[in-house]
Amino acid sequence: MVSPLRVQGAAALFLIVFSSVPGPAPLAARHPDTEEDLQARIEREQNPVKKAKFEVRLGRVKLTQAIAAYDKGDLDRCNALAAAYLVEMKGAWQRLMGTGRSAEKKPEGFRELDIALREDARALDDLAHRIPYNDRGPVTEVAHEVDKLHGEVLAALFPAEAPSRAKKRSAPSGVTRLLRPSRAGLLKGAKCGDDLFCNAGVFGAFGAEDSAATENESRVLSIAATE
Repeated sequence: MVSPLRVQGAAALFLIVFSSVPGPAPLAARHPDTEEDLQARIEREQNPVKKAKFEVRLGRVKLTQAIAAYDKGDLDRCNALAAAYLVEMKGAWQRLMGTGRSAEKKPEGFRELDIALREDARALDDLAHRIPYNDRGPVTEVAHEVDKLHGEVLAALFPAEAPSRAKKRSAPSGVTRLLRPSRAGLLKGAKCGDDLFCNAGVFGAFGAEDSAATENESRVLSIAATE
């Protein structure tokens, strides 16, 4: 029978041996992007998608610098850096489009641009509201261009959703046409003394484009009502 002391001694030796084995070194944190490093990577990179992703990152560095410049009271430098940011983002978009890739099927690069534009739009909006109203024009214009560019990127990533959005916008006029009663129904209602179709408010809901047709129908209804 093994004595408890021997078991405890073996366990202690096991812990000593394995505690001395070096573990994996901690992963080095990714160093912040710098303008010089990203510019060098852009010049070296031959893959257009990877180059565009570096341009997106460089653009975001420019935007960070623009915000920092305003914090230091240098509005002119802020405006210049915000404009430089927009140049980088538009350049990345043009480079991605130049590849001929389908953003829907191969979203690499497009997806990163989408995320960056969405987040940067909020940062630009916050920056614009911090700048006095009479001086915020340049930053506001950059924010407007970012919104427009983001819309183009989304349309490329999700082309199937564009027609549905257009249908939703045109729904009210379509509903008006569907709710309009037929001429036969109007005549029938008038002969039966139905006040629903004789109400002038119904005709007013048809819209200005149907005013001539509505007037003719009113005349017919008046004749039919006297029969």
